[in-house]
Amino acid sequence: MLDFENKVIRTVLDYPRRGINHFVWDLREDLPEYLRRVSERNGRSHFRGVEVLPGSYVVRVKQDLEIVEQRVDILADPRDELPLVERITKYQAVKRYLTIEEKIAKMDTWVDRVREGISEVMEYLAEKSTSAELEILRSEALNVRDKLIQISDFSEVYQYREQVGNMSSSYDAPTEGQRLDLLRIEEASEAFFRRLETFRYSDLEPYTERLKAVGIGPLFFLGFMPIG
Repeated sequence: MLDFENKVIRTVLDYPRRGINHFVWDLREDLPEYLRRVSERNGRSHFRGVEVLPGSYVVRVKQDLEIVEQRVDILADPRDELPLVERITKYQAVKRYLTIEEKIAKMDTWVDRVREGISEVMEYLAEKSTSAELEILRSEALNVRDKLIQISDFSEVYQYREQVGNMSSSYDAPTEGQRLDLLRIEEASEAFFRRLETFRYSDLEPYTERLKAVGIGPLFFLGFMPIG
């Protein structure tokens, strides 16, 4: 599906059979890429793409080298009595919220991978700790792990999720409370991101360099992705 700027907003992979095939578009855009990948990996999603605005769209069907296009007009939902300017405001707010959730999902994945890496390092050092130097490194791994646990509490971010997330399922314009909570979840996620960045540069990377100095790694940390 393409919007009025000819930008792809929804892609669906299907396996048609010979004869008449049916497909129902729920009039929503794709989720942000990383949220979509997480949803596909987990087999379910807590999120839905933003509802498209009324207007003209193009449905493009492609099979092998053959492409067929058809323009369709999306009408306003009669149950939704919002004026167009409020619809646009809501559309932009939901898009902004999903972008924030994508960043939160990336940070959550990063924290999990770092925890796993530290645990693997600790197990390796427990098996190999034949010197005082390796014992020190194992003790430092404990400190790094404890520091990560201390700073990676997502509750301050998640406390705003329910009310803000309800914007996408309501026919109403965002309430003042939802607008404020959108700002709060954005601020909380940015503060969380800054803490992880500080931890990465001041704790994790120096520790990784100390492991390298004694010939360990960086195999334990190869899977780390950039935060955010």
